[in-house]
Amino acid sequence: MENSSTAFAELSQDDRQRLLDKLAKLKALSSCPTGNANETATAAAAMARIMLEYEIEMAELEDGPGEDLSVLKEALDEEDSYRGFPVWQTSLLTCLAQVHHCIAYNRSEAEFWTTGIRYRNTRHLIGTGKDIENVRQLFRFCVFEIERLSRSWGGAVTQKRRNDFKVGAGRGVSDQVMRERDRIVQEQKQRNLPSRALQLFDRKEQASSEFARKMGLGYRTCSSSRGVYADAYGAGYQAGSQLDLSNSAPRKALGAGG
Repeated sequence: MENSSTAFAELSQDDRQRLLDKLAKLKALSSCPTGNANETATAAAAMARIMLEYEIEMAELEDGPGEDLSVLKEALDEEDSYRGFPVWQTSLLTCLAQVHHCIAYNRSEAEFWTTGIRYRNTRHLIGTGKDIENVRQLFRFCVFEIERLSRSWGGAVTQKRRNDFKVGAGRGVSDQVMRERDRIVQEQKQRNLPSRALQLFDRKEQASSEFARKMGLGYRTCSSSRGVYADAYGAGYQAGSQLDLSNSAPRKALGAGG
């Protein structure tokens, strides 16, 4: 059995260039700020598509599972919080983790403080090393963009309305990314051939779930106990989800279907 680097070396020059072009487009997308939440959703979905397409193509080159499928848990980043993380970020992270066969969860640890006990919250991911890094890259991009866009939306509005815009934009981006992920899976199924890539996806998801089960990790739906301003949420969601990537220029630019 050959590993992915050997398989890549044995590709034709055109196939190697096609894969390298995808990685170059991924780098360009992740480093270039977009103009609005609509473009943020498109870029995030395009990044997810490139990552998954690359994973699919490399899987199809193998006679067996060529990459390390060892599952581990890692901190998302070095940030912590004693007041909890924004609900919109938690929901977004959960979505991006699911797309990349990972599980995201928050951990709360009690610490003794001068006034009593306080709780330190951190964010963690379960999955393969490569998948965890993909989630980190997408999450950093989306959070940066949504935060930046919220500061320029609506002029002089209250902080609550600005936060509700972020909730809507995060939900719009998540829905856009999930639609793109589902589209990729359907494309693979419609080939009417056994898909090594989809089998690989299933193995990764099962491995992550089994790892979480052995940890005793429970699942809890993230929700907000307060209402949101419909205008702010709607503006964020509409901007974050209105494009249909199936007929969009960004999708064509990725060389989808070929």
